Amino acid sequence: MRPTLDKAWQVSEKGRQVLAVRLTLTVMREMLELINQADDSGGCIGQVIDEAVNLLDDITSKEALGDNEKEEILEMLINEVDYKAYAEWSNWQLDLLRCCASLVDKETLRNIMEQKLNAFVTDKMNYAWFGNYYEERVKLIQYSLIRQCDGEKQARDFMLNNLHHSGFREMAIKEALEEQDYEGVIELALEGEQQDSSLPGLVQKWREYRYQAYQLANKIKELRELALEFILDGHISYYKCLKESYNRQEWPAVYQKIIGLLEEQGNNRQSIYTSILVVEDEKEKLFEYVQANPDQIATFYKELLPLYEDEVFRLFVRHIENMAANTGDRRGYKQVCQVVRRLKKIGGRKQAAAVKEKLLQQYKRRPAFCDELSRI
Repeated sequence: MRPTLDKAWQVSEKGRQVLAVRLTLTVMREMLELINQADDSGGCIGQVIDEAVNLLDDITSKEALGDNEKEEILEMLINEVDYKAYAEWSNWQLDLLRCCASLVDKETLRNIMEQKLNAFVTDKMNYAWFGNYYEERVKLIQYSLIRQCDGEKQARDFMLNNLHHSGFREMAIKEALEEQDYEGVIELALEGEQQDSSLPGLVQKWREYRYQAYQLANKIKELRELALEFILDGHISYYKCLKESYNRQEWPAVYQKIIGLLEEQGNNRQSIYTSILVVEDEKEKLFEYVQANPDQIATFYKELLPLYEDEVFRLFVRHIENMAANTGDRRGYKQVCQVVRRLKKIGGRKQAAAVKEKLLQQYKRRPAFCDELSRI
């Protein structure tokens, strides 16, 4: 199939677009027949289909296509959508319909396209899995048709009437950013956060757009509040920006507030807490944290040496002993020995030798463990 797809690219470069589409659809059919009876957990079959879709995207977006070519290619693609092998693969059906939309530049073709989209939705609505995601993809294809045939104003009205779909909301936000309408961005983002409150990924996206608008509009108060929310949610990338928004006299009080809030959250936010301690070179607080969480010594020993050398070595030994007590297979034994080697490498040769001997005695009835220890 790959040589066939390569051939399709070649004939497309030579201007033979109808033949290129025919070859590409042949590849897609063969791959769909295969994927319907094979295990594609590695993604190899799907990758070839995606490459074929990319070629169709390239062909259908060519400005040099003649009217007859457009009509013939559109007919081939629309017929392909109904091919039985696509029945369980709506994503690729929608990819074909999206490619069709690029060909529509007159009313007759538009009518054919809209009828096909309506038939597709009617057919898929009988399936329980046909939900918001697929409805949105169909709407985005309709948006392309409106933009191509009716102009920007009608397309914009359609976009604004479909803001309940994240793709259209993001489109509207980007448009507002281009127009420097930062209040509009903030309003759209806040509405999105409320609308998609059950979808953390989308909520985060809308918050990030709101943060961008605060930056561009120089809304320092709002920016600080949102940056603090991000930090408390575990996003260290906003820490530097928040710090830079304060002067040297103001920052210490804000820093203490952040640390206090993170300490109240405990283990829920230990990653952001320790990241800030490292950034601020807070060795004493970091040492207190590692003392309470000895399994973290392998992560933070570089920051604690040489100031807490003896304590670091003791924490390594404690960590090694805890690991040994909670493992029972060869893989776990290797991991314990790796930590012993690290202790030895950073200067704790005496402590490493002592803990090795202790483990050999304590676990002498575990030959696999003793074997791994003997290699240190």
